[in-house]
Parts: sequence; structure tokens; C-alpha cells
Amino acid sequence: MGHAPANLSYESDEVLAHQAAGGRAAAFEILVERHQSRIFGLSRRLLGDAEDARDAAQEVFVKLYREIRRFDHRRGSFLKY
Repeated sequence: MGHAPANLSYESDEVLAHQAAGGRAAAFEILVERHQSRIFGLSRRLLGDAEDARDAAQEVFVKLYREIRRFDHRRGSFLKY
């Protein structure tokens, strides 16, 4: 991934999620950069294998990318179906 604009890097996760839901790729990129090591670490602890953890972390971000439009920025959570 490239470097996201500095003016976005100071935004909250909620603001970034709202912007990413609106199609702003740089906002989603910052969310990934911010949380990838934590997601990988949790996956590694749960799964015990680095390769499985990388796969699981990638799946988390793919699912987030697909579902980001359902994020309700007013509530700070995802809308239920």
C-alpha cells in the first residue's frame, strides 16, 4: 500500500470508516495500516501459526472492505441486516 494523505491520518476510526464507506480509498488504507498488526497479533494468538494468522487477518480486512458501506458512523457500529 502507498502512503495515505497526512490530513486523513489524524482522523478517528469512525470518520475514516464513514469516508471509506463513501468510496475514499485512502481512508480505508489508513484503517488497515492502523489495525493490521493488532489483528495479526490476535489471529496469531488464536491460531498459533503465522501463515494461518496472515490469512485470517487478510480475510478480516477483505470482509471489512466489502461491508464498510453498512457502517453507521452515528452509532459507531455496523448496521444489522
